[in-house]
Amino acid sequence: MSSLKKNLSYNIIYQIFTIMMPLITAPYLSRIIGVSGIGMYSYTFTVAEYFVFFALLGVSNYGNRTIAGCIKDNRNRTFINIYATQLSVSLIVILAYIIYIFFIVKNYKALAAIQLLYVLSAGADVTWYFFGTEKFKLTTIRTVIIKLISLILIFAFVRDYNDIWKYTLIMAGGYLVSQLIMWPYVIAEIKYQKPVISEMKIHLKNMIILFIPVIAITVYKMMDKIMLEAICDVNSVGFYESAEKIVKVPAYAIVAIGTAMLPRMSKLGHENNKTKMLEYFGLSVELSGFLIFGMAFGLMAIAKFLVPIYYGKDFEYSIILLETLSFSLLFTTWASAIRTQYLIPLKHDKEYIVSVCSGAIVNLILNSVLIPLYGAYGAVIATISAEGAVAFIQTIAVRNELPIFKPFVKYIRFIIPAFSMYLIVCFCRPYLTMSIFSIIILVCIGGTVYCLFAVMMMYICNSELLSSVYNHQKKHSLL
Repeated sequence: MSSLKKNLSYNIIYQIFTIMMPLITAPYLSRIIGVSGIGMYSYTFTVAEYFVFFALLGVSNYGNRTIAGCIKDNRNRTFINIYATQLSVSLIVILAYIIYIFFIVKNYKALAAIQLLYVLSAGADVTWYFFGTEKFKLTTIRTVIIKLISLILIFAFVRDYNDIWKYTLIMAGGYLVSQLIMWPYVIAEIKYQKPVISEMKIHLKNMIILFIPVIAITVYKMMDKIMLEAICDVNSVGFYESAEKIVKVPAYAIVAIGTAMLPRMSKLGHENNKTKMLEYFGLSVELSGFLIFGMAFGLMAIAKFLVPIYYGKDFEYSIILLETLSFSLLFTTWASAIRTQYLIPLKHDKEYIVSVCSGAIVNLILNSVLIPLYGAYGAVIATISAEGAVAFIQTIAVRNELPIFKPFVKYIRFIIPAFSMYLIVCFCRPYLTMSIFSIIILVCIGGTVYCLFAVMMMYICNSELLSSVYNHQKKHSLL
């Protein structure tokens, strides 16, 4: 358990630093390059990210799971064949992106060209290998160093609206460098051998299976920005991106838990040790629920102060977007736990694919209907609905194999403490002036109330009555 705690800690730090730089620079950039500048960067990055997803072709989850499940003697051969597959696909996608730049893209061509560096990073990405071998410390140190350097470069060189290209270059270049610096460690551990075409075909088939849900997820994670730019304008993308950037902070903390648990759960699944898997699942769900309900309702409560102070008065429309979008975190977290700690480790890829494809369909339909009517707010509603659909379908899919009652109660019980905190913070808010100091006061009040109420709720839910209900369900479970 000690190594798992270390991996979890390292991966939380890794995920936090992944988005910390955008959060630190957001107040500065929102005033320097404005809503339209942020919208242009977000739009070109989103398009490039689609190419990156195709280049990686599901290797992030597949490589992590496969490396974690194979014995050490086979690790060298497995890595070579998986990476050879990844590199082959990446080269095709990189060529496609170059064609896109020269012959297809019309708006923001210069920024799109710079984003080629980000697309190139997909061909060098071997983070999945280090996650699969549970070497989270190495990836964390890399991320911290690159993000700090990028942060310094942004404040040093991005001075006005005309420096959007410099910001794009720093960000895209950072992605590429962060992948390249991992290769000396790979070369030290992996001995080169010629890839085997037959094994590459097997890996390609399995990667494509896990790629289907990845691309489906990107539909309702990123398609909204592309549709907003096409249907509305680049300012709508800027407002939406600004709200989403804040919501990603707690989201990445939860992703960190799932990513750290995936290799351990994959090993337990390979050993068919479902008892231990259920134990870890219950613990992670409880931790995730405690964190996400507090952060989600906390963001809802302080959004009216946070957005104007953080981004400036020009971004006031992002307030209602942030207040509403925060609710999606409750669905995202629950679905993430089921996905990374049960469906993927036990290779229930069909159920995973069905759930996320359903979410993508819901998102596309609602985006098409709601964005023309409500703009960015319509995109928010579509995102929440898609996340809810995914969480519901995944829960239904595992109900006969996973005794879901107790973990779900452990998760949902934090809604009462969170809502109580929300009401108290909203009650205190009118008595404070809009300032950073007021936000700190509200966070302290809300955090104290939430922790006290959460402890009380945990005590109540651990009663003998709940235990008897759970034991009855577990007795009749197929597991």
